[in-house]
Amino acid sequence: MSPLRIVNARIFCVVPAGARIKPPLDTSQLQPITTRPQNGEGSRHALDDAGCEEVTIEDIFDDGAIVELLDGRRLRVTAGDDVTASVWVAPVDALLCNDNKLINKDDHESVEVEPD
Repeated sequence: MSPLRIVNARIFCVVPAGARIKPPLDTSQLQPITTRPQNGEGSRHALDDAGCEEVTIEDIFDDGAIVELLDGRRLRVTAGDDVTASVWVAPVDALLCNDNKLINKDDHESVEVEPD
């Protein structure tokens, strides 16, 4: 006998005794994490509340030790994290959080930074 059987267009399966099954996620209660600004500020929005701002990494120097942002700021990547930053291909959309953590939005990797 097959472990699956279709009854009234529902799928049932045999589950081992004691197995825990999660109920479906109720998405009606979810709230958006960020919102677009209504006042024309452009790049800053709800991430400000978390101490983060959206930035673009324009260039990466010294095998990932220095990153330059589109606005001209240069950040020194903490030793050890430079390996991670060295494989990023500019331009990179990122989040700069609390002026000391840079998060690559595409691959969700992060590095610790300080002003250069």
